[in-house]
Amino acid sequence: TIKSYEIGAKTTWFDGRLTANLSLFRMDYSDLQVRIYEPSAASFAIRNAGSARDDGLELELTARPVHGLTLGAAYAYQDAKYRNYIIQNRPPTPPTNYSGNHMVQTPKHQLSLSGDMRLPGPDGSRFQLGGNVLFRSKLWFNDSNLDPGYVHNRTKVNGLLNLNAKWISSNERWEVAF
Repeated sequence: TIKSYEIGAKTTWFDGRLTANLSLFRMDYSDLQVRIYEPSAASFAIRNAGSARDDGLELELTARPVHGLTLGAAYAYQDAKYRNYIIQNRPPTPPTNYSGNHMVQTPKHQLSLSGDMRLPGPDGSRFQLGGNVLFRSKLWFNDSNLDPGYVHNRTKVNGLLNLNAKWISSNERWEVAF
């Protein structure tokens, strides 16, 4: 069960040439189940993780400075942690407590920058060129937050670049994209 709280603003400026959206949120999870990879069994397992909380902020800017050009930036901050996550082990092994650990697959910081240019083509067709770059802080793959350093340190994305090019026919029935 998730109780989600959000407050924010979606704004448009300069005759629609600039949009700015801001959102603050909190998600409280109860009776949370997580899917975790178990290396010793070489398979995935479902665990009852109890409760968790994800507090965050998202900011998104989109600008259209000239006809056919769109520029964007999006930033997200998340503080996502398990609140009450205790695994009952077989005696005499004491319970394992993951309370306070970071939730898996949830980076603390993420930034995306994008650009898109639309150009007229012959006979009413059009071209579209674009791309984005993603930056992301480290994340965890396992609820114990004990991923080996060589795994954990490689989860940080210093810049993942995606580029695309597209031709669209004048009647929009045909499209070629790379």
